[in-house]
Amino acid sequence: MNVFAFCGSLSDSSICEFAIHRYVDHLNAHSDVEINLFYTNGNSLTINYNQGNNQEFYHGHSTDATDDMKKLESQLIKSDIIIFASPTYMHNVSGFMKNFIDRIGYWTHLLKLRGKVGISISSCHSNGVNFTSEYLDKILAQLGCSIESSVKLSTSIQNKTVIDSIIQYEAKKVMRKIRSKQFNITDFHEKKFETYKNMYHSQDTSESRYWQENNLFDFNNYYDLFMKSCDL
Repeated sequence: MNVFAFCGSLSDSSICEFAIHRYVDHLNAHSDVEINLFYTNGNSLTINYNQGNNQEFYHGHSTDATDDMKKLESQLIKSDIIIFASPTYMHNVSGFMKNFIDRIGYWTHLLKLRGKVGISISSCHSNGVNFTSEYLDKILAQLGCSIESSVKLSTSIQNKTVIDSIIQYEAKKVMRKIRSKQFNITDFHEKKFETYKNMYHSQDTSESRYWQENNLFDFNNYYDLFMKSCDL
């Protein structure tokens, strides 16, 4: 089982990075199969800013080959579980996280992460974490993930021992969901799928061609598409 994790913090003592590694450790402890983690500290990554020209939407793929995005996209596709973790800056995700999300924004039209479990980890010192958590969950759902765990951490009242116990509980919950294949497909997923399906039927774009080539039009609802795409 492959896990992709992206951390929005560049701090050397990031609680989000700590939480990612402990989450994967606990997944491993409660999994019947080996867990492989795709994770690179943000200080070792180059992610150029989105140029605002919508070229990814027009072409259906990243058009910038000068940074690490193609590598990250490849790891995302190969993964079964997706973890997005970010500290809270001004009641939102960090700029580093937002830039990464902007670069894969075109995937929301393609439901590229369908069939994958989404986990969000949000941290703050004292307040604002709910905004960050809700945003990360929204993005993961837009990409096609089923959101099975939303971890909210407050470092002013939770030490690492407490944080670890929270993460252990969440990891056990996720593994139970995976074993039972009871994934959280919501009305949001279904309405988004129906809207795009109806829209792309009458278009000839890179997005509509992707839907056609990957047989997304063959499904009557998102739940069936998710389950067909899920390798867990």
